[in-house]
Amino acid sequence: MARAAWPIPAAMVVVCCAAALAGCRADSGRRVPLAVGDTISGVVLSGSRPALVWVFEAAECLGCSLTDPARSVRALQRRYGDRFETVVLAVSELGVEDQGMVGRFLEAQRISARVAATTPAEHERNFGAGSIPAFYLVDSRGVVEAVQLPPPDDSLYSGGDSSTGNLIQQAVENWLLEKTG
Repeated sequence: MARAAWPIPAAMVVVCCAAALAGCRADSGRRVPLAVGDTISGVVLSGSRPALVWVFEAAECLGCSLTDPARSVRALQRRYGDRFETVVLAVSELGVEDQGMVGRFLEAQRISARVAATTPAEHERNFGAGSIPAFYLVDSRGVVEAVQLPPPDDSLYSGGDSSTGNLIQQAVENWLLEKTG
């Protein structure tokens, strides 16, 4: 008779474990990319002015695919000075180990920016799937006011097609004029 009591507690343990594991799924990140009105997380902002948050894979610093966006960011900084801050979020399996490489890239491009690093898993949890590369325009409280995600044809970093760079630059200029006058 003592054996008959064992299957019931074992079944309860299995059910409880299954329920606990269901809440700990590895893919518990955002299902959709950040959108206008969302609050950005995973990036520390100064809180004193609007920010342009530029997110890209750190390994892209080794090639020329960031040239057009870098040119646009540099032009915006030259034109608007310190009316907005620039934060670069480098996504890499190495996380903070790639911050130095990204910092050197930005220095070579003459871009003044604070660099943060994150892993792909952390990035997906905070920004959503399919959101690399991207530009986010956020207010001083961290609320997203505009988003530029890669187009379906992946031409955001086309290595010479300045039309996307112009789109980014125009969007930021319009936004800055609205926010800072």
